[in-house]
Amino acid sequence: MDRQEFLKRRKILAQDADLLFSKIEKNSQEEGRVINVLNNASVLLDDIEKDFEKRTSFDKTDVYVLFLSTALQLLRIYVLPKFQKKFEDGNRVTHNDPKIKKELAEKADDYVTRKKANGWTVKKGKYPTWEDIVRGNTGVGYDKTKGAKDFGIKMHGGLHRVKALGHDPILGWIYGVANILTNTITIAPEYLLGEKEHRYMSLLSVKSYQIVTGRRGKRIETFWGHPISTYFSFSKESVFYNAFESLREDKKRLLAAVFAQGNHLYSDKYTPEGLPVPFLSLIDTDKAFEIYKKGYDWLDFKYDVQMTMTSASIAVMLNNIIELIHLYFYNPNKESDFKLYTVKSHKIVLYSNLLATSSDVIQTAIRSCLNDTNALKTFDLGGFLVTLYRLIKDVHFIRKVKEEFILREWENVIFNVNQIL
Repeated sequence: MDRQEFLKRRKILAQDADLLFSKIEKNSQEEGRVINVLNNASVLLDDIEKDFEKRTSFDKTDVYVLFLSTALQLLRIYVLPKFQKKFEDGNRVTHNDPKIKKELAEKADDYVTRKKANGWTVKKGKYPTWEDIVRGNTGVGYDKTKGAKDFGIKMHGGLHRVKALGHDPILGWIYGVANILTNTITIAPEYLLGEKEHRYMSLLSVKSYQIVTGRRGKRIETFWGHPISTYFSFSKESVFYNAFESLREDKKRLLAAVFAQGNHLYSDKYTPEGLPVPFLSLIDTDKAFEIYKKGYDWLDFKYDVQMTMTSASIAVMLNNIIELIHLYFYNPNKESDFKLYTVKSHKIVLYSNLLATSSDVIQTAIRSCLNDTNALKTFDLGGFLVTLYRLIKDVHFIRKVKEEFILREWENVIFNVNQIL
C-alpha cells in the first residue's frame, strides 16, 4: 500500500468516526431530552390538561347558546303542563250511569245485528254463546263479589277492581277475556291479609273461582262457586283450558269476548273509582290497593305517563336543536380541532339540562315543604330522566375526547425531537 492509498483510507476512517461520534452525541442528547421529559411528566401532563380546558372553555357565543338552551328547557318545564289536558274528577260519571248503559246496549245491538247479517249463527253448549257474551246476558264474571268471604277473600266492596285482574287496563285483555269466556273471576290475593304466602309472587299465586247462579238463603243470586285453577290443572279444569274449550265449541266467542271486555272497561274507566294502575296488582297487590284507595287510577297514571313521555321527547328534541345551532357557529379558522368544538356543544346541552332540572327540583322541594300536595304531581320526571341520561352520556363523551387529546399531545412530546411542550 503506498502513502496516497494509506492517507485516503485514513481520511475515510476519520470521517466514519466523526459520523459515529456525531450520532452518539445526538442520541445522547435525545436520551437526555426524553429523560428530562419523563422527569417532568406530571408538569407536562398538567400543561396538556390545562390546554384542553382552555380550548374547550366557553367564549361569548357559547355563553349565548347556553342561555338560549336553558331558557328553552325552563319554558318546557313550566309552560308545557298548561297545554296538557287532564281528565278532571268533576267529569266522572256514576257507576252504571244510564247514558253509558244505553250507549253500550246500542253498541251490543249493532254488533249482533251486523254479525248475524254476515251469517253468524248461535251455537249453544257448555259455555256462554257469543250473543250472550256481547249482550251481557251472563254478566261479567270478574265483577261478582258475593261469596268471596266464604273463601277468606276480602274484595273491598266498590274497590274490588284492584284485585280482579279482569279490570286491569292491560292484563284485563288476557285475564278478563278468559273470565268472560268461562264465567269465572281471577284475583290477585293480598299478602297482608294472609291470602297468600309470598308478597311478590302474584303471577303464580293468582286465584280463580267459578261464578255460579243458585239459591243463597231465600234468594236466587250469582256468587262465587268452587275454586278453579287459573293456568293448568291435572283434571283439565282451569280458566284458560276452559276458555280454549269454549272456543272449540265456537271460535266466534273470542271476538265477542274481546268486544265485551272493551265495553266493560269503558263503562268503568270514567267512574269515580276508575280502573287500577296496570300490572301493579300482579306485582304487589297490597301496594296497588293502597294507591287505588287514595284515588290514583288508570286515568291519572295515563296522564302522568303521557306527560313524562311528552316532556322527555321535547327535551330530547330541544337538545338536538341546540347542538345543531351551536355547530352552525363552528369556524374552522378559529377552531382548528372540530372534535374539541363538539365537546363545547355537549357541555352546553349538559349544563342547560342541569340548570333547568335543578331549578325544578328546588322549587318542587320548597313546595313540598310548604305542604303543597300538587308539588310532586307537577315535577318534570321526563326532563329529569333525560338529564340523567345526558349526564352519563356527555360526561363519558367529554372524558373520552379528553383522554384522546392528552394521549395525542403526549405522543407529540415524546416522539417530536424538535418540540418540548
